[in-house]
Amino acid sequence: MLKREYSRGSLDLRPGESLERGNIKEGKVVKATIKSVLRQKIKAIRDKLAIVFVHIDDEDMLLYTLKGLSSEYNGFKSAIHTRSEPLSLEELHALLSVEEQAIEANHSLACQDSHFSAMAAINNQDRANTLMAETFVPRTFWAEVMLHFIYLINRMPTKLLGNICPYFVLFDGSLPTYSLFRIFGCVCYVHLSPHERNKLSPKSVRCMYLGFGDSQKGYRCYDPHARRIRISRNVVFLENVSFHAQPSPPLLAPSVAPSGLTWFPDIPPVSSVTPAPLQIPPCQERAVPSPPIPPAAATVADPSIPEIPVDSAMKLKEDRISGGTPGCQVVAMPYPGRGHINAMMNVCKLLASRLPHILITFVVTEEWLHFLGSEPTPLNIQLRSIPNVIPSEVVRGADFPGFVEATVTKMQDPFERLLDQLEVPVTAIVADTLLPWAVTIGNRRNIPVASLWPMSPSVFSVYHHFELLVQNRHFPAELSESGDERVDYIPGISNMRLSDLPTIFFQKGHRILNRVVEAFSWVPKAQCLILTSFYELETHVTDTLRASLPFPVYPIGPAIPYSSLGDTPSINTGHSAMDYFKWLDYQPRRSVLYVSLGSFLLVSSAQMDEIAAGLCGSGVRYLWVARGETSHLQEACGEMGLVVPWCDQLRVLCHSSVGAFWTHCGWNSTLEGVFAGVPFLTFPISVDQVPNSKLIVEEWKVGWRVKREVGGEILVKREEIAGIVKRFMELEGDENKEMRRRARELQETCGRAIEKGGSSEINLDAFIKDVLHCLNQ
Repeated sequence: MLKREYSRGSLDLRPGESLERGNIKEGKVVKATIKSVLRQKIKAIRDKLAIVFVHIDDEDMLLYTLKGLSSEYNGFKSAIHTRSEPLSLEELHALLSVEEQAIEANHSLACQDSHFSAMAAINNQDRANTLMAETFVPRTFWAEVMLHFIYLINRMPTKLLGNICPYFVLFDGSLPTYSLFRIFGCVCYVHLSPHERNKLSPKSVRCMYLGFGDSQKGYRCYDPHARRIRISRNVVFLENVSFHAQPSPPLLAPSVAPSGLTWFPDIPPVSSVTPAPLQIPPCQERAVPSPPIPPAAATVADPSIPEIPVDSAMKLKEDRISGGTPGCQVVAMPYPGRGHINAMMNVCKLLASRLPHILITFVVTEEWLHFLGSEPTPLNIQLRSIPNVIPSEVVRGADFPGFVEATVTKMQDPFERLLDQLEVPVTAIVADTLLPWAVTIGNRRNIPVASLWPMSPSVFSVYHHFELLVQNRHFPAELSESGDERVDYIPGISNMRLSDLPTIFFQKGHRILNRVVEAFSWVPKAQCLILTSFYELETHVTDTLRASLPFPVYPIGPAIPYSSLGDTPSINTGHSAMDYFKWLDYQPRRSVLYVSLGSFLLVSSAQMDEIAAGLCGSGVRYLWVARGETSHLQEACGEMGLVVPWCDQLRVLCHSSVGAFWTHCGWNSTLEGVFAGVPFLTFPISVDQVPNSKLIVEEWKVGWRVKREVGGEILVKREEIAGIVKRFMELEGDENKEMRRRARELQETCGRAIEKGGSSEINLDAFIKDVLHCLNQ
């Protein structure tokens, strides 16, 4: 290892560059002839270098101090202290000697006594190892630890020099500046230069302190997000906070899990499950959905899962009231978007019904805590918040790439501080796949992390195999030129058009795509993957993901509120649920088209007017959920339709009068339509909605496209809308009958998957067994 301090000029060497040719393995430098390696570099830097510290990791830690390479330091007695053989020393002496200046070689005797050998090891190796052990710095930073160790011992008083430090001797009585010293491995915040940030980004980045710069004045800090070393003088230190709060887990092969993180149970193959056929009763006027509703506290099917006491829920309730706490908890961290939060909450409710003795902490921003405050949750789910460090939900659409950037860069520290404040031990973390820092935190704290993917498995496979698009020259691409080219090489996914990929691959989505690809690079470092889908819906792609990922993949079923359909309908503060249910009760069976275009990405005003005119011109009954424009649209739609700002979507879709679903193809909405057994009219707007539309129309064959191409400038005219809606709602056509038959088959398949003994039930039980396994570690 080479460490330099300049008197002037610069040199063409890099920190940590090896001085010898040979292999480096576990800190051992394999000896080789150094003459040819050193000759040119030493001659080039001889007159520019003030001091050279050469540290060779041989059998013991040895420190070589080479002095007198510049005429400015003629007052120093040149010396080399070594335990090497005379021949090796002479080779080095020949390289460094010059006519006007000689170097004296002082040989030290090799220690034959094992006691003295142990003393040497303690004084050298063990000090560096102790520094790593006390700061929990990973072994990947071994070289940084050694450089810092050398820096320190050259500034520490030693008895060999009369209780003065080597720095004082080498620099003519100059004393080192101890006030600049900082605790190695602590948290520090490095100020970012203006070209590295914008108005919405933070002014500093959280780093780990690794010592002082080699070639320039400044602190040496490691940036884990950019994966680079930053050298800066403008640094704020938190010396009482270690960057690695506890020992980092060992670096293992992907197929090996650390102790306490083993999430590899044997999952029964779906083909071996042969549940009895499900009988679907006919819908009534206020019908509940056809698939059976699992009880709130269903018995765990897997006999290997410990039985939960009947009174555990009551005990938890008493603990919550009396101020007591349960023994462990699962922390859920959703991505801050309506579809992601709804999916995560429904997954947590499934877990809460089966694990009533475990506390589930659901973490959102303060803004989302306000939004969720009125929603009922089970007794063992508590809501906790982190500060509003990201743009508001109200305005995030104005700069969505900036919003995505904020979720990746600003939420980690508040979440980690919240973990430190929790009183109950954290057994596991369930985090959205798009929040990669959750995996980092879990691995550092030895907490298992389940990555939750709240979109379709097909979209996951597209992102997971992004490099294939690059290799096949389909990224970057321009849809106007190559949108019809076929993509037939993504594992598990059938032939598709390039334009059927998520929209972030094109146009202005590249900023978002960079963060998504980064998030997927962290997926293999989690302990399992949860898919909010059922196995039979996308069998081939699910099998492919299981084969390619180094951990279990659990398709636990649709993350929709089907288990609460038997409860009393909730009343939204903006609109009475009884109003639209009463209106539906008076409509003929399967005569109503339910229209919902999502809650985030808004359709243009011009397109909304065309939709309103088209629906009115079709002569079809419809219930339309349109936020903020209800009065205007109600006037334009006439008496055949009802426009509301909000509704209980799953209950509406399961109503007997609803015959079809006009949807933006969000994944949660798609699964609710599948659960209810209704055909679809697809109107994708952005991101994953485009491939979801392809699944509905081309793979499952349970829908038609209203909007065939995605783009803000593409307008679907009212005449086209009216014609499509009218033909689609005709019940007697052969094509419509076949499509509705397939929708009912898909509904029955979904029902079998989520009932007792179904594939989703089996996968959910396997995941629960993993949670209980972690609890017992």
